[in-house]
Amino acid sequence: MSKSTPTRYHPLQVTFHWLTVVLLFAMFLLGTYMSGLPNDTGKIALLTAHMTLGSITLIVIIARFINRFRLPRPAHATAGNAFLDWIGKVVHYLLYTLVFLMAVSGISLFLQAGLLSI
Repeated sequence: MSKSTPTRYHPLQVTFHWLTVVLLFAMFLLGTYMSGLPNDTGKIALLTAHMTLGSITLIVIIARFINRFRLPRPAHATAGNAFLDWIGKVVHYLLYTLVFLMAVSGISLFLQAGLLSI
């Protein structure tokens, strides 16, 4: 019995993709809103929400990356140019890396600021 190449991504991969997009958008909006607020105790609840969303995003992006190799996926789309196809793959992995590094830098800032006690 041979496995055929699927024509679509697995629903779990699609869910991880859109969940990542929604989480990043929510964190961006929350972070932008918080940047205009004074640093007082009223900001703690928003900061906690932002950190929680960041932690969830990190978990989702790791799960998404792991499942990328475990689940069947369709063949790569081609632009008809080997260089452009290569660039497309590189950019895809760079996006994974950037989201991961954003979460790691947030954790680092959280620890450096001593927010663990909050």
